[in-house]
Amino acid sequence: MKIFMPALGRVNTQNRDGSEVRTVELIRLWQAEGHQLSFFLPQRQARTFESQGLKGLDYDFCLDSTESESEHLGNVLRIYGGRILRGLRHQFAKDIDVVYIPSDFLVDLLPGLRAAKQNPQARLVICLFLVAPVPWRGYEGHYSGKLKRPSLRGLIYYFTQRWAIRLIKRSGGVCLVLNDQDRGEIIKAGVSPGAVFTVPMGVDVQRFAAIEPTPDTPGFEGIFVGRLHPQKGLPDLIEIWSRVVERNPEARLAIIGGGSEEVKHWLDFELKDRKLAKNVFPLGFVQGDEKVRLIKAAKVFLMPSHYESWGMTAVEAMACGKPVVAYDLPVFKEVFPEAMIKVPYEDFDAFANKVQELLQDANRYQAVVTQSLDFAPRYDWPKVAEYELKLMTGTDQGDR
Repeated sequence: MKIFMPALGRVNTQNRDGSEVRTVELIRLWQAEGHQLSFFLPQRQARTFESQGLKGLDYDFCLDSTESESEHLGNVLRIYGGRILRGLRHQFAKDIDVVYIPSDFLVDLLPGLRAAKQNPQARLVICLFLVAPVPWRGYEGHYSGKLKRPSLRGLIYYFTQRWAIRLIKRSGGVCLVLNDQDRGEIIKAGVSPGAVFTVPMGVDVQRFAAIEPTPDTPGFEGIFVGRLHPQKGLPDLIEIWSRVVERNPEARLAIIGGGSEEVKHWLDFELKDRKLAKNVFPLGFVQGDEKVRLIKAAKVFLMPSHYESWGMTAVEAMACGKPVVAYDLPVFKEVFPEAMIKVPYEDFDAFANKVQELLQDANRYQAVVTQSLDFAPRYDWPKVAEYELKLMTGTDQGDR
């Protein structure tokens, strides 16, 4: 089967989000099964694929006007605009069986829809893996009810996604979402219920089990993995860890993830101002086996996200045998009905108390480790890839 995918959303290559990790894992498995995969993408995205071990893929390059990886809004819009225009003028191959659009971003969606128009015989699959919060509440205010001044970035994201959903509605394709709440939102927006399917994220259980920390892998009492972004609760993380340190002055936290220069400067200032420089260690962007080793060498995985559509880093931590402490978001009730330790939203003391309890109570800690290791295989990547392939070929109508 010939699967075509536009992959045009990456500007900063020193970062990954869950949807991109998901795409890479599915590509790896589909390629191993003998399916032919071709891509329309910038060279920087090809390099990120290769850095994650993907080889032998068919690339059709979309040339960028700049190699700048700045996440400044002006630079991102300039790059995205150029990619959209090139994609809308591009002549795609005419023998495609499946057009798989990995995000609802217009930079992927518009060229993908053009490829589908040029291949009317192809099955169209569109991924919408995060419903944008209303911009006057944002990620931080979605569950708290707090109002905020909308950011330009938030306004653009929200309104372009509204447009994207209308295009999905008219496309005649299949729409994939990550949870039933988002499925309900997409259906409420007018997409046919028979065209929207809930699919999970996943984890490579066998690979994770085979990786062990090396003698020089540093150990930390706590670890966080995620983009340095308000959605992921970075300010909450620092506040929570400061309370852990009040009880345990030697407790050390590792932060893995990339972000904008502004956020990095903020984090550096915050750690110095709170005198946490000896307790919190920003390690930057780490991927692959080294990331797994660091998680395994740590004690507790912290996930103070304000807004999630699934939570892939949580199941990765569980596959590493780590207890996961997170806010009690509605999506976690659906995806992680067990194994995850949940605390009330924005209750910093409760969060810090759960972390400290795990660090001090060996029996409680081991019980949660066992639950985590038992839970993770539910979302093994081969199961996810097989199910999604059936949706792509129309041989399984899934859970609607």
